[in-house]
Amino acid sequence: MSRRKYSADAVLLLARLPEPGQVKTRLSPRLSPQGCAAVHGWLLQDALVRLQDLPVARRWLWCGDPAAGQALLHSAARRGWALQRQADGDLGARMYHALRLALQRHERVVLIGSDCPGLDTQRIHQALALLRSYPLVFNPAHDGGYILIGMTRKALGARGLFADMPWGSERVLRESLLRARRAGLPVGLLPPLADIDRPEDLPGSSVPERIWR
Repeated sequence: MSRRKYSADAVLLLARLPEPGQVKTRLSPRLSPQGCAAVHGWLLQDALVRLQDLPVARRWLWCGDPAAGQALLHSAARRGWALQRQADGDLGARMYHALRLALQRHERVVLIGSDCPGLDTQRIHQALALLRSYPLVFNPAHDGGYILIGMTRKALGARGLFADMPWGSERVLRESLLRARRAGLPVGLLPPLADIDRPEDLPGSSVPERIWR
């Protein structure tokens, strides 16, 4: 029997399309729904450009309803991002679905969001390198969450990493590490980075002031 072959690395960008009232709602009331969507749209477009030259087997953009953002999705496709529609369910269910499908094709998978403009190709290479030694990798965020999760197929059975997680709270990383320990999964950690979730995150960030003023 021939052995199944997998390509090595893939990067998944999980993002909602910039619809007012649906994204970056924690930036209100400092910003209007349209302002929140503008910040989100800038962050997403910036991530698509910043990471377009990653030398990995595949770059996937997992997004919402394609009918809601045709121009942005066409731009993503031109930059080499393969498009997939997110599954239903909460954030954990959508993350697990994307990771599970990607790990059917790839040996090492990194999943990111679009909220961290400091996440560059070098940091993703570091995450993929750690996945050669660890089945699970996190890049913490300063607010107690994480901006990157990397997995190999060995970690895929730990579905509890994503179920009933207090997403958006300062407990996310701590709870994730506890669940990984209970599942017997060694974890590699990268230095923390700042993401853009709240109004106080905007000053000093790379988001242009004209976007969020």
